[in-house]
Amino acid sequence: GYGEVGGVGLVDVPALAAISDTAERARVQALIEGARKEGGLSWIGVQIEPGHANPILAEFKRYYGLDDLKGEYTYAGTGEIVTRIEQLLRAKRKEFDIVWTASWAWYKDLLKRGEIMQYDSPHYAAYTLSDQNGMSQKGYWASDAYAFAPIYNPQTMEQNGLKNFNPTSWNDFVDPRLAGRICMIDVMVSTSAAPVLAGVVKAMGDEWLKKLGALKPALHIKAAQGREWVGSGEFAATLLNSPKDALSLQQRNIPTKQVFPKEGVVLIPFA
Repeated sequence: GYGEVGGVGLVDVPALAAISDTAERARVQALIEGARKEGGLSWIGVQIEPGHANPILAEFKRYYGLDDLKGEYTYAGTGEIVTRIEQLLRAKRKEFDIVWTASWAWYKDLLKRGEIMQYDSPHYAAYTLSDQNGMSQKGYWASDAYAFAPIYNPQTMEQNGLKNFNPTSWNDFVDPRLAGRICMIDVMVSTSAAPVLAGVVKAMGDEWLKKLGALKPALHIKAAQGREWVGSGEFAATLLNSPKDALSLQQRNIPTKQVFPKEGVVLIPFA
């Protein structure tokens, strides 16, 4: 039978209405009731900016009938997230219910240390491509992955003497004419960008890395900053940004393009 959760009839809770199996409905109902008693959901993440987190939280509350749930999202860089969570773990404090980042090596370390809650959600079954490519950890998380690839501003390129810039390779982004005109995530701070750069160097070789260093790229902590620098024309290209950033610029009618070099791009699981 249907009861009520926080004054909301269970028949009106989409998550429960979608379940036909009695035992599964009871399991999810218990989780909803526990969430209602706790009253809050706190998460910290990278890549998902505050403007994107709000609709996710709103849909979560609607789907589970948790209108009174207080949701709080903290947007931070990967290095900052690792430092903050490790400090909380040492202090045996749990301020965040969810950590969402692309620090793959750190996640694997947390798993070995027994710091990640096991939960095998039935929704994980939808992540078929993830499972086939080793990006999920059964019983702990389902993951997609995001690509780090260059985004460039054709107008700024032309202003810097690269007319009709049509890049196809990572080599195109170490052109000496781009000295002081490119930016990238600081790999000494970002725990996701560091293995990405290592992956590109593995494909391109140490000489490519030396050419990149000679350009003296400006460094930033969050991908959003590099996105805005290229969008404004302050820099001609940013090297390690995601398709989300390119789409954001294009939706604002800012003349920018993203290229996936022929040598390949690095995918980092986003768990």
